Amino acid sequence: MEHQARYDAKLIPATLADYSVIQNMARFYVYDISRSCGFTSHEWACPKNGMHECSDLKIYFTEENRQAFLIKVGEELAGFVLLRKQNKEEKVCWEISEFFVFGKFQGKGIGEQIAQDIWKQFPGFWQLSIIPENTPAYGFWKYVIAKYTNQRFTESVEKVDFDKHQPNRIIFRFKSSPYHLRPATLEDTADIVSVQIKGWKHAYKGILDQEYLDNICPEKRLAGRINYSQKESFWGFVAEYEGKIIGMCDAGFSRHPQFGKGEIFALYVDQEHQRKGVGKLLWNATTKKLQEEKLLPYIVIALEKNLPARKFYEKLGGSICGNVKTEINGKFYDEIVYRYDV
Repeated sequence: MEHQARYDAKLIPATLADYSVIQNMARFYVYDISRSCGFTSHEWACPKNGMHECSDLKIYFTEENRQAFLIKVGEELAGFVLLRKQNKEEKVCWEISEFFVFGKFQGKGIGEQIAQDIWKQFPGFWQLSIIPENTPAYGFWKYVIAKYTNQRFTESVEKVDFDKHQPNRIIFRFKSSPYHLRPATLEDTADIVSVQIKGWKHAYKGILDQEYLDNICPEKRLAGRINYSQKESFWGFVAEYEGKIIGMCDAGFSRHPQFGKGEIFALYVDQEHQRKGVGKLLWNATTKKLQEEKLLPYIVIALEKNLPARKFYEKLGGSICGNVKTEINGKFYDEIVYRYDV
């Protein structure tokens, strides 16, 4: 499992006092785009005074349906983001109108970090419009959106009426969430164990012995998870909310190959974040990984008396294919095996 360092990049709401700053930075933004789009029309030509011009961006400071942000790394200006909100098909849709990171900070993960911060801050429906010739932007946005949404987005080529020289646009559409999904890392182990123990105490109350639940040993589970998570046949995902891990899901090769090739071992979400779609997000990411590894069919096992979990697994299309027993603290409990073919 890999860990990627994050720069101290911040998304800061801009005020009218920042208008001239963003307008000045936009010259470099136009220059950057001209590298790819500069031959689509004469309008991309550098003016005689040698200074690129950008259309007036003041509307992003004066209109209610628009917002402007500065990007800073530490205390240094690193770029800007301009957003527009529209009502489409009776639903609010956000759009990133302009997005710029200075060359000095490009290729360091800052653009991806800022994009994710925006989508978490404004959950809902989103669309992005890319000029086809702008291949660097296309590659960046497709990668970032696919990663953020776990491939749950649409891409189409559509006509626009605001650019007579290049009326075609590549349009990405997706829905954002305040929750961020990513593969688990070794550094996440303690937080994952904490979520798991809380999950046990909540889900298994009245099913397992209360004395056992009250005295679950975090250190023992921590050591076991560190050992198990380093196996090549193990994959974990976490869900974050405001930078804190609030959900987890583990999968790998099935412990019961007579029922299926793959298995989802555990799925837990903090109680206060349940019924908000987090479990489904974790499930989708994990099952996609099992499919990529060709571990079909896959299974999930639930305690027979854990009715909320069983209802969740059945709603996701699981069919009962068997029964097993598990030993917990010296006692045996009946479990139900659910099978998923796709």
